[in-house]
Amino acid sequence: MIGKGLSWLAHHPPLKQIGHAFRWFFRLKPIRFIGRILGFGYLASSWRELRKVTWPTWKESRRLTGAVIIFSVIFGALIAAVDYGLDKLFKEILLK
Repeated sequence: MIGKGLSWLAHHPPLKQIGHAFRWFFRLKPIRFIGRILGFGYLASSWRELRKVTWPTWKESRRLTGAVIIFSVIFGALIAAVDYGLDKLFKEILLK
């Protein structure tokens, strides 16, 4: 008996049932107007788009994060070197 209940719960989430029960409320014009003002449509469409995203695996995430960190350190060092060189150059030109 419990197994059937758990199986039903796995295939019919309670929140989905609650959402169907309140569908009439959210179709009322004043509620829809307030939802448009607050941007609920935008949030709902954003959520639908996020569900379509193919998320990277943990291994891919670590690899890509490492690549970003290495690139950032190298680029930061390059910018620091150019800044140091230009600082010395302009001090020589302007202070001479």
